[in-house]
Parts: sequence; structure tokens; C-alpha cells
Amino acid sequence: MARLTGSLCVIYERTAIRSNARGNVNAASMLGEKSYEVVASSRRTINGAVPTLKVTRLYDKRVIYPFCGCPDMPLFDDPQSAKNFAEVYGWQLVKGDIAVPE
Repeated sequence: MARLTGSLCVIYERTAIRSNARGNVNAASMLGEKSYEVVASSRRTINGAVPTLKVTRLYDKRVIYPFCGCPDMPLFDDPQSAKNFAEVYGWQLVKGDIAVPE
């Protein structure tokens, strides 16, 4: 395997990650928080600012949040507080997914 070129090594590593993700429930913990994307923002409403959040597991492109039936985000007075809340909540979801993957 050491004689493989760089591009073939990358393909091999991606294949290994996919097979581990299917065959090993602990794959998320092996890859850690680097294998997730947390996108936090906020949107203005008449009453204040509402956080927006999307959490994606990168190695299998699975959207962790939002999911069907997820609770509504709370209302905040300013957009920065809403964004901060969304970011903290997103990383909590990542830690939960690493601890207990689907």
C-alpha cells in the first residue's frame, strides 16, 4: 500500500471511512468533531431574532439538524445572541451524535 500515489491514497482513505461508517457504529467518534459542519446564523422577525442552524455529518453527508419534528428555536432580542445560541446548540448536537451515532 505504500507504493500507491497520493490520489489513490485519498481514494482508499475515503473508501475506508465509508465502509467503517456502515460497519462500525463508532465511526463518528473515530473521526471526531472535524467531520461535522455547523452553520449557525439568525433571521430577523417582527418580535426579535430567531437562530437558524444546520448540522451536517460530512463523511456521509447526513443532516443531523434540522430534522422532522425538531423543536422551534427560541426568540432573542438581538441577532448575535441568537447566532451564539445556535452555534452552542449545534456543537452539543455534534457531541451527542459522536457519543451515540445512529
